Amino acid sequence: MSHYTRMSVKFMDADALKTALVALGYPPEQVQVHAQPVKLRDYMNRLTENLAHVVIDRKYIGTAHNDMGWLVDPKGESAEYICDYARKDVSHCINPQVRAMGGHTKQFSDRLAQEYTAAVTVKHYASRGKRVQRVVEGDKIKLFVSA
Repeated sequence: MSHYTRMSVKFMDADALKTALVALGYPPEQVQVHAQPVKLRDYMNRLTENLAHVVIDRKYIGTAHNDMGWLVDPKGESAEYICDYARKDVSHCINPQVRAMGGHTKQFSDRLAQEYTAAVTVKHYASRGKRVQRVVEGDKIKLFVSA
């Protein structure tokens, strides 16, 4: 069975996490959000003990991959589950944007955290009636808030 690497992350908003994954190239219909955590599946479609609220099915990641998932906790005790194979082998990565980024490496996780932070910020200001303009310059995201 493929091994998952569990990374501690600070994702507390599942919808913002979905927005971040979409920004990285996953179509919205490929990012599942569950109210209660579900078990992830391995490359042989067997259930694992790893639980996640936000899941990308293995069929959208690449051949012989596990599901990817994120356990989201409003208290901040979150986790990211990406199998070691997906972190190491970009050649089987189906998503062209993720492949161009080098696959599901630490760089992917860092970009996801960056996109997540931007999504949470936009959601925060939008809920207060503010407009947020997003400008991407290389690997930087700039947000401009106006009334």
